[in-house]
Amino acid sequence: MKKSDKHTSYLADSNDRGRRLDRIVRKLIPDMPLSHIYKLIRSGAITVNGKYQSISYRVAEGDSIEFPKGSEIPKTGAVRATSKAAHPINISDMILLENRHILALNKPKGIAVHGKKSLEGGVLDYLSGGEYDRGVFKPGPLHRLDRDTSGVILFSKSIEGARTVSALFREHRIRKYYIAVVEGIIERKLSLTDRLIRDRHTGKSRRVLPSESNSPEAKRAVSSIIPIAWGESHTLVICIPETGRRHQLRVQLAGIGHPLYGDAKYGRKNKEKGYILHAIAIELLSGSDVLGFSHLYAPIPAESDRMIGSIICENYLGLILKNLPF
Repeated sequence: MKKSDKHTSYLADSNDRGRRLDRIVRKLIPDMPLSHIYKLIRSGAITVNGKYQSISYRVAEGDSIEFPKGSEIPKTGAVRATSKAAHPINISDMILLENRHILALNKPKGIAVHGKKSLEGGVLDYLSGGEYDRGVFKPGPLHRLDRDTSGVILFSKSIEGARTVSALFREHRIRKYYIAVVEGIIERKLSLTDRLIRDRHTGKSRRVLPSESNSPEAKRAVSSIIPIAWGESHTLVICIPETGRRHQLRVQLAGIGHPLYGDAKYGRKNKEKGYILHAIAIELLSGSDVLGFSHLYAPIPAESDRMIGSIICENYLGLILKNLPF
């Protein structure tokens, strides 16, 4: 931010390019009512490069957005170091890939993506300082993983990275691979197609009832399940979801009588320490110079490795790698 006797100005960077003027101003002055922001822009009190622009003006890199003198604009942007009292999670040992646009992590089991002491807080703490303190762009997760699901997760480091990943997911040009241990024996590859609905009271998802088949809240869920190794009463599978519904794999596997081993929410309550579901890899089905990778592989956590070895077999890893396409 620069100040003069007449105004305070903000210089737009590459992460602001193409964003609406009102949305950038709202990020810069989060405590100001939106109606007042609209009034300031419409009246010409907030200008771009010294000129009036409409609320919907698309900001360009290098634009100077000027605010009236006295506007309470924070000296730093959206990314700030987490308070030491909060003991932010150190993500340094989780990093699989980092470039200008993307941060890929191998998420541990038992850590939430959002909220207190979350992966998101650790990422914001890791990225605090530098360009993120000067802009309004906030890095964030680009897809979901449940608290007790481990593996590859992507965070944006730029608006271009976020838009690229969003477009690839929307166009089904990103494929995710999970490994899981399920109860019972699955002998052949399965293609699962369901319609799922989320119960907002319990937070659980379920397959729709016949009476709900036309519900607008019912979402199509498609997954492929590939069995690759067997124990006495369990199967190690590779799961490839084509859609990204909440708890999709857990609900669909439970629905065919093969819930995740240790999944108390969708399976049987038992003494196991949670289920085994690991996002082992992510693959781009078309190239991207922005993201800088064709595929990423996340090593299996030590605890899950021990459990799989005891339930299935010790040499299972070679079977997994044999069934991945890269």
